[in-house]
Amino acid sequence: MSDDKHSAQFSPFFLRFAENLRSIFDSLYDGIITVDPAGKIQQFNKAAEKITAFSADEALDKPLHVILRSRKEALTEMVVQSISANRRIENYGLEITTKDGRLKTINITSTVLSDIYEDKPAGAVISIADVTEIYSLKEELRGRYRLDQIIGKNHLIQQVYDRILQTAESDSTVLIQGESGTGKELVAHAIHYHSHRAHAPFIKVNCSALAETLLESELFGHVKGAFTGALYDKVGRFEAANGGTIFLDEVGDFSPFIQLKLLRVLQEREFERVGETASRKSDVRIIAATSRNLKDLVQKAEFRPDLYYRLRVIPIFLPPLRERRDDLPLLINHFINRFNKIMAKRIRGVSEESMVFLWNYDWPGNIRELEHALEHAIVLSRSTLIEPHDLPLEIRKMEDFEPTQERKIRLLKHSRLETKAEHSIITQALREAAGNRTQAANILGISRTTLWRKMRTHHIE
Repeated sequence: MSDDKHSAQFSPFFLRFAENLRSIFDSLYDGIITVDPAGKIQQFNKAAEKITAFSADEALDKPLHVILRSRKEALTEMVVQSISANRRIENYGLEITTKDGRLKTINITSTVLSDIYEDKPAGAVISIADVTEIYSLKEELRGRYRLDQIIGKNHLIQQVYDRILQTAESDSTVLIQGESGTGKELVAHAIHYHSHRAHAPFIKVNCSALAETLLESELFGHVKGAFTGALYDKVGRFEAANGGTIFLDEVGDFSPFIQLKLLRVLQEREFERVGETASRKSDVRIIAATSRNLKDLVQKAEFRPDLYYRLRVIPIFLPPLRERRDDLPLLINHFINRFNKIMAKRIRGVSEESMVFLWNYDWPGNIRELEHALEHAIVLSRSTLIEPHDLPLEIRKMEDFEPTQERKIRLLKHSRLETKAEHSIITQALREAAGNRTQAANILGISRTTLWRKMRTHHIE
């Protein structure tokens, strides 16, 4: 049979094969570009057209950087060098400007193509993934946990800021202590997102929510058949957090068995999955948190002292809200602005009477309770100011409304609150004293002269 007959016989097959390949090439989700050894584009699929807004006809025979327009103009040169060195480029992040002027973030992976006839590279196949949305979400997440999201000017919270910055760049274990609702998770996130591990996983484990057997599997993973219901191998949180940070919330609730397992991880940086004898290593930073007093638990023999000292290499204490009341105006303003955006409201602030209630309340739930109280008030508010009747009942109970002398003095000492609440406090004291200024000054714990000056400031007769 002649060569012409062979060509005639196989041409339809090869044509269909080529058409199928082209169909597959164009149906891929990621953009696919092939370039020759000089970095000029030879093929350009439909996904690449969608990502860049250039058509295949516009892209063909153009140097790569002309189509993937970026500030990094050496892109073509970098790909050409990788072809010459027979080197793969993997997950190379690049911000490009599309033909229609949009900014996009893409990940590039370039693999060298070998020439089927000669022992030399024929070019490269480049896959491009549009990760703009993922990148934006990551940046939003980083923004949510920036240091300036921890609100406060009080000296106690300023010490926390300093400790976060001092701690972030190290890999030392951190123990965050504070009452429920003080912002322990926020601080843990801030440490992670200001560290060199920021682009690696941040894995949270709520240690109080799981029984001992489940917690062991959750932390360290298990192998198939390790226990009833272990139908497959499971990666634990320590393994999942490799390269990043693991946040162990409420470590004070650990059982003695889990305490011992965690101690080994801290000492040797290795662990075993449940049902497995081989040890595994994980490069992970540990941040622990608790609302319990671990020192007291150590004294009661409920918490291992060696684990306690391993955990508190860098201790951070978060003060309760009642000890930083001077931050209330900043926190209130922050939450009002946030809920205004979420609910499309136009709340300007809180009334003087509402501020008195907010100031005098002890906030057992701390900042979390304040956040929920303001959300409650903003939902119910029908004006531009939050009034007392908008606040949750437990905050505006009459027995909580009558401030102690100590609280009145503390309130009057903060000048930032004068225009918000001082008028109401002074008026209330005068009413209690039946207009007697000496007695009112005694109630407030200030001198008669100071009371007279403040009455003039607030135009109180």
